[in-house]
Amino acid sequence: MRLTQVLNKHLLGRWFNDKWKGKKDVTISNAKLRSILEASGKQVYDAVELFGVEWKARQMSPARAPQSSVKTPKWESQPSRRSRQHLADPRPEQPQHETPAYVYTGRNLIMGLQQAQAITNTIRVGEGLPERIVALEGLERLKNQDEMVAEVIKTSLMFDATQEKLAKMIDVTRLGLPQPVQYGIPGSRSRLSLLAGLLGLCERLASRLGGYQSRMVLYKPLLRATNVTADGHRLVLARRQELALLADRPLAPVAPPHAVDASRAAAAPELAPVSPFVHLHQLWQYDWGDVAPVAADCRHSHVHTLFIGWNGRLEKYVNDDQLGALSLMCLYAAALNMARQQAEPSRPVVLQCVTTDGRLVKPAVLQLNTLALPDPTSGEVSTRHQPKNMLWTEPAAALYDVCRYEAGRPRLDGYNADVFPRLLALYMNGLIARTVPQL
Repeated sequence: MRLTQVLNKHLLGRWFNDKWKGKKDVTISNAKLRSILEASGKQVYDAVELFGVEWKARQMSPARAPQSSVKTPKWESQPSRRSRQHLADPRPEQPQHETPAYVYTGRNLIMGLQQAQAITNTIRVGEGLPERIVALEGLERLKNQDEMVAEVIKTSLMFDATQEKLAKMIDVTRLGLPQPVQYGIPGSRSRLSLLAGLLGLCERLASRLGGYQSRMVLYKPLLRATNVTADGHRLVLARRQELALLADRPLAPVAPPHAVDASRAAAAPELAPVSPFVHLHQLWQYDWGDVAPVAADCRHSHVHTLFIGWNGRLEKYVNDDQLGALSLMCLYAAALNMARQQAEPSRPVVLQCVTTDGRLVKPAVLQLNTLALPDPTSGEVSTRHQPKNMLWTEPAAALYDVCRYEAGRPRLDGYNADVFPRLLALYMNGLIARTVPQL
């Protein structure tokens, strides 16, 4: 049977053979290999001194010589789609630095929350949120609260008329066949709509209470923080958040001073002999410098709560431990910016976080007590007898079980009435002085 383009689309074997004909003679570039090895302390020898034969002078054996009958594939002579986009919309490249840096942009950490704690010098305080936030839960309630929250869920996930082509999900039962094309509401749009609706309900309740403190919602803010470890390693934390709730005053510390002093005796997770930066990319081209969502002289310059979104369609690749690591790294980046902007550097910085995919909701609270990072080679020994950062978190809870159309009718099953009161308690933290218990 003649090899045609149609067969290439359906039969993976012929597609791999066609790719192999064009890519089998591609050589691997050794760019920056010598500088990388020398930077890590390894001695590099010249091949001419050892073997007397230069690499460029080595001849290819007749058996591996390329055949003249093999034609250059058509796609190699054309620029790729990414290069065409770059030529059409050029963007400034990141500067080149002499010192490499470990860059975290939100990808999964191979060791989960323990690795994030080792990087940020953080200890976990028990199970659950601080008592100050738990005490706010259930103090205030909207009329017909559950019905209003259910209406927000349906409006965001089902009643939106936007229909776009979704990312392709591989169906293992259809390998070798065309994968079905799915259309629906994009996850980023549904998450933004859901969070905006829930925050609107919180705002409606807060505006009726006395002592109201103004809040401002910032969409898609970029947070980047840079820090240097004890042995000089550079660390860059950068990720674009779904939403950021800003306030005109910082949150009060949730841990009393004696608890902060007691954290000196505690130790962050020890990962030795594994480096805490394992699975992080080490780059020479990066942006070095902090990026705060707003300027320090702005009225709403204090980050109150971060809302982090993740793709719920990849739920089998992301567990609760990875969500905790993502929350901690984003909280630490925002807390570094807050600590460097505020007038009292010695005062602890408290930030809140809600990680969600539109169904699962995971809250977390971080109190930044120190900017010191441990030495990657010696671990927590370098920061022993020093205050540690403190993290409060709890397992992710499902806001609902099923939210979709069935037989042409909207269906919402398994609504969890305990999730929104927790979100409302996080919103009201630091809002009304009379509802805040004393430590």
